[in-house]
Amino acid sequence: MKEKSRLDEAFAKKYIMQNWDHSGLILEEGHGIRVKDIHGVEYIDCTSQAWTLAVGYSHPKVIEAVKKQLPKMIQAFASVYNVPQMELVEKLLQLVPKQYTKFAFTLSGADAIEGAMRLAMRYTGGQEFITLYQGYHGRTFAATAMSHTYPTYVHSKRGISKFLPKPTRVPNFNCYRCYFDAKYPSCDLLCAKFLDQAMDHAVEGKVAGVMLEPIQANGGHVFPPKGYLQKLREICTRRDVPLIYDEIQTGFGRCGEWFAADAFNVYPDIMVVGKGLGGGFPITGIITSDKYSLLEPGDWGSTNGGNPLSCAAALATIKVIEEEGLLENARKVGKIFNDRMNEYMTTFDFIGDVRCLGLFLSVEIVENRETREASPLKAKKIVQKALERKVMIAKSGIGDVGNVLKIKPPLSMTESEMKIVIDVLEKCFQEIKEGK
Repeated sequence: MKEKSRLDEAFAKKYIMQNWDHSGLILEEGHGIRVKDIHGVEYIDCTSQAWTLAVGYSHPKVIEAVKKQLPKMIQAFASVYNVPQMELVEKLLQLVPKQYTKFAFTLSGADAIEGAMRLAMRYTGGQEFITLYQGYHGRTFAATAMSHTYPTYVHSKRGISKFLPKPTRVPNFNCYRCYFDAKYPSCDLLCAKFLDQAMDHAVEGKVAGVMLEPIQANGGHVFPPKGYLQKLREICTRRDVPLIYDEIQTGFGRCGEWFAADAFNVYPDIMVVGKGLGGGFPITGIITSDKYSLLEPGDWGSTNGGNPLSCAAALATIKVIEEEGLLENARKVGKIFNDRMNEYMTTFDFIGDVRCLGLFLSVEIVENRETREASPLKAKKIVQKALERKVMIAKSGIGDVGNVLKIKPPLSMTESEMKIVIDVLEKCFQEIKEGK
């Protein structure tokens, strides 16, 4: 106890680099959807620790799988295969469409994004990528370059421009804040048509691939309108350019299906996955077909990618999602949130838009619904007020810029737990309305 007393926020700030917005919480123990700090205060965690805890903190079956693997083997390099890795691939083959026949694993989403980029460049012989406004793909040099969550992410590129390739960025799908001042569906998917034209007129050199998040995450939980992904699929097929989905945040049940691709019934050529896959253990991956599996030995890889412990945890996580019916649960519990937030729009004029799919939940906060002026200050206050009431939520963007509340709890969240969160948010909304 004496040793623990010095492990406070001041200690952390002095010795640990602050590379993200920090709440000041020091967490010690978590089970299910709840987590305790070092003072024993319990919180409902609707962030799943950056959306990684798909089945909650310390799920017994995930822990047991890792404990069972520990005495057997904890590491295996890519020059050999290991049994948990092969068992994981065998399971993934049951979840994905038959066109996907190749898998590769690493530890971070950004690493996997770069691997996917290499696959696309090998196939096309091009080096130019089309990406979207508000897209986010990671923090390695190439992934940073591909990301454009303006203005919340631009500062991350200061002083490193020498190492950043320049993609061709085009307006993203955003029916709530359309860059063309058009209205869906009369717009006839102008944003997708613009991307098609950009491949002829805005790109100098050969296009290597089109890369996007099927639902934009850090950019504000922006959902594609019906038909957009289908149009992109048609464009990429016609041009023989790989379509790359960044499903790091949307995959493995987050949207109420195994992948957002399943939810929209539109599939990419290369899919990057991660976060929820490992049940809290670090593992990300690339899913593709023989057609794009063109890397040669040594082209791309990771010392710890596909390690036995993470693969064992990932396999157990998938089995928990299946056995506990968490895809259906995500749809059911997410609908409760969606319905209540839409009801609150009649009471709270600063709720501009509600965008939800499964347990990928969001509420856009504005000054008022008529002007749609973003209100990052109100959003920040709601996050703080919820934390004071022992509910952890997040917001889009970094620092004081983001104005979209992000709620992504573990897929195991119960209806009663969701109702607690909704009641807390209602209290927060009421205080904001009263100017508190």
